Amino acid sequence: MNQTTLPSDPDWSKYRLPAEWERHEATFLAWPHNAETWPGLLEAVQQTYLDIIRALLPGEKVILLATDCGAAQSIQERLEKEKIPSENLQVVTIPNDDAWVRDSGPIFMLRRDSGNPRRIAHDFIFNSWGRKYGPWDKDDVIPLAACRMTDTPCFRHDFVLEGGSLDTDGLGTLLTTEQCLLNPNRNSSHDRKAIEGRLAEWLGIRKIIWLNDGLEGDDTDGHIDDITRFLAPGVVVTVVEPDTRDANHAPLQSLNFPCLRVWTVPIIEIRPAMRTSTSEIQLCWFLFFNPQPIRWSSISFGLIFPGGRWLESTAKPW
Repeated sequence: MNQTTLPSDPDWSKYRLPAEWERHEATFLAWPHNAETWPGLLEAVQQTYLDIIRALLPGEKVILLATDCGAAQSIQERLEKEKIPSENLQVVTIPNDDAWVRDSGPIFMLRRDSGNPRRIAHDFIFNSWGRKYGPWDKDDVIPLAACRMTDTPCFRHDFVLEGGSLDTDGLGTLLTTEQCLLNPNRNSSHDRKAIEGRLAEWLGIRKIIWLNDGLEGDDTDGHIDDITRFLAPGVVVTVVEPDTRDANHAPLQSLNFPCLRVWTVPIIEIRPAMRTSTSEIQLCWFLFFNPQPIRWSSISFGLIFPGGRWLESTAKPW
């Protein structure tokens, strides 16, 4: 069977959006190849991806997207040179424009009961964060190719949504930002009420925690995965900027933080321990969920702190 579509939309209430710490089958990555994204840094970024792959493989399967056959061959050669084991690694050729498969890839849903299909996926429009960086036509069709490869029924929606703009506890609560989801460069014909209705219908969301803005200069227009994530149901980690002179102080400390306190959830703050030009947390993968038990262990989600040394965290329950 190679089914990627069903005759009609399923009963979405029978499916839920899983949290990223739940058991999953694999992590998808897209090999970085766009020199314009990484001017003068592409080689170093590719080496970092090899390090990420090396760290993931002992615990789970990695599916690595190569943009063409030549790229796939080059990747295989580098993997062999780095002596990275291939038992848990699958390199697949899926054309793409850039490496941000977390935003352009499918969003998987799991069945709540014992019915079938056990897993389905959403294929939302990807427009390069409000038509910022072209071309993006190849990225926009990654979900269909990924779902065909994994034998997952896939449903296309005439609605712009990126994976990095959402975070869930797996129990129906969603974190997102007004700056991104209400931005007219995404779904200009939808107001807040309409967007909430879509998220409730398609993703099984029962409660949305709306934060205000993301980081200053963020090209994604305030993706939630840059600033605030669930660690467990009712527990979040968030970025704050205590320096009142910093442009990020107002959105993070004065606007977003009180929104989280309203929900009375335990909060872990991440504060800059050293001055830096950015306090961004980058995530650039998506997780492939399998409804069946798997043999290998799984990780939760990853937080990659640029530099890896200038962030500290302090627990602060409310």
